[in-house]
This record gives sequence, C-alpha cells and structure tokens, in this order.
Amino acid sequence: MVNDQGLYQASLSEGKVSPTRSYQLGSLFYVAFFGGVIALTVLAVKNAKSLQLNNNVVRLMIILGALVLVGKIIFYYAFFQDMIHIEQRYIRYLARAAEIALFGGFYYLMKDAFQRHMLLHGETDKLLKEGIIWCLVSALVEGIIIFTLAAL
Repeated sequence: MVNDQGLYQASLSEGKVSPTRSYQLGSLFYVAFFGGVIALTVLAVKNAKSLQLNNNVVRLMIILGALVLVGKIIFYYAFFQDMIHIEQRYIRYLARAAEIALFGGFYYLMKDAFQRHMLLHGETDKLLKEGIIWCLVSALVEGIIIFTLAAL
C-alpha cells in the first residue's frame, strides 16, 4: 500500500510570508531612456532589494551598472580626444542603446521575483516622483562628467 501520510497536509510552513514591494518593471524603461545609467541602476537595485532578491544578484546589478557607466565614460573620452570619429548625434543613440540594454538585463534578473510579487501581493508602488528625482540627479552627474571630459 502507498504511504500517503503527508499527502493531505498543508505544504506551506507556519512562518510569516515577508511582504515584498515593487515598482512596475516596465516603468524602469522610462528611467533608462530619460534618466541614464545612474538613475536606472539606483532604482533597479532598490527594487531588487524590495523584491528580496539574492544579494549576489543585487551585486551583479551594481557591477553591470558600473561597467556600463565606465564604458560610457571611456567612449565619451575617446570621442572628445578624437580617438574615434563618429557623428555627434550618434553618441546619444549609442548611449541610449547601452542604457536600454542594461534595462533589459535588469528586467530579466527581476522578472521572476516580480511575477511572484504580483501573484502574492498584486500591487506596485508609483515610480513617478522618485524616478524624476533620480533622473535629474543622474543627468546632472553624467553631465558634469561629460563636460569635464570635453574640457580635457
């Protein structure tokens, strides 16, 4: 005969389910497009911590954001020092492409945790106010870096 002692017992533990919070992940696209690397990385890391992602994933997100920012700085430096020859309007397109690719990576890393959050809690926080603030901070910091590189 089959042993079915535990078959009809609850499989969830008696412990508390710790609440998670999240922004709508698609909203981070606008932060990536308008705000830049710094704003995207800060808000994505905050969202990842709110979703209680593994610390290694959060560290990976910080490293990816730092790599894209350093790559962007190197690219601008090479452009202003005439090491590469490209039309000025394409620089912004390449920067936006890198930021949107970074958003794609962050989206992929948070997708499962976000779906789990929506299944259990079903609510998202508003990103508008905090997103605008971080976009302005990011634009200011990146602008200072770019103008400094142009002056060298």
